[in-house]
Amino acid sequence: MAGERIGLRYCGGCNPRFDRVALVEQVQICFPEDIFELADASSGQSAVLVIHGCPSNCVNVTDLEGLPLVTAGYQDTPEDVSRRLWAALRRPEKKRDDAPRRRGRPRAIPAGPDTTK
Repeated sequence: MAGERIGLRYCGGCNPRFDRVALVEQVQICFPEDIFELADASSGQSAVLVIHGCPSNCVNVTDLEGLPLVTAGYQDTPEDVSRRLWAALRRPEKKRDDAPRRRGRPRAIPAGPDTTK
């Protein structure tokens, strides 16, 4: 049985202490039936795993608009990334435009105890 197609988009690799490929290999263990390939907006991928190795987040994803993006950084564990990827593939979040609208006035937040005395 063929699985989902998952795109990969890597950062520039400026952090020599972070092995981007090893992280992806560990995540792939949780998705044995899925196909991991380089990200391409026109290839029908179900989600894209965006791997970044430092806080600058230099990965360009402007061409991937409309696809669920899952970020995986140098501080993430493979388990955390796998959970986020699983959620993106199996239970996509509702877009803001699709979210149900609340009717009526917003409820007021009750004031806390008076600490000025």
